[in-house]
Amino acid sequence: MNELHFFVAGKAKTSGSKRAFFNPKTGKALVVAASAKQKPWQDGVKWAAMEAFARQIPWEGPIVLLLVFVRARPKGHYGSGKNKDILKDWAIDLRPTGKPDVLKLGRAVEDAMNGIVYQDDSQIVEEHLSKVYGDKPGVDVHVLKLLP
Repeated sequence: MNELHFFVAGKAKTSGSKRAFFNPKTGKALVVAASAKQKPWQDGVKWAAMEAFARQIPWEGPIVLLLVFVRARPKGHYGSGKNKDILKDWAIDLRPTGKPDVLKLGRAVEDAMNGIVYQDDSQIVEEHLSKVYGDKPGVDVHVLKLLP
């Protein structure tokens, strides 16, 4: 198996900035993620990756990653009354341009798959990230192991 595909349903969370603190007693730095809300999302990605990967040994070598983040459409994209389920013409081809940042969304998924699909996210040599509107929010994950 050199290719993996799975979908994780839910509202994707970012893996944003991290804060580092120096502990003078131990002389070590402690790095803490800025968002505690990312953990349940990353746990969902981990479980989906483990299920899709069927408990294989994490891949070695170069990896290509394609992540398509599906966001729920705002209510303003739809008509009202009897047209409440019909998209307005101007909203059909729109893409989500607001927060969250697609790079930070990607980082959360990359980190969640460390040690499961690949040994470390440093193996990712090519990555394609996008945000789209859709009916089922989540992330569509495609991972390709490049052959030597």
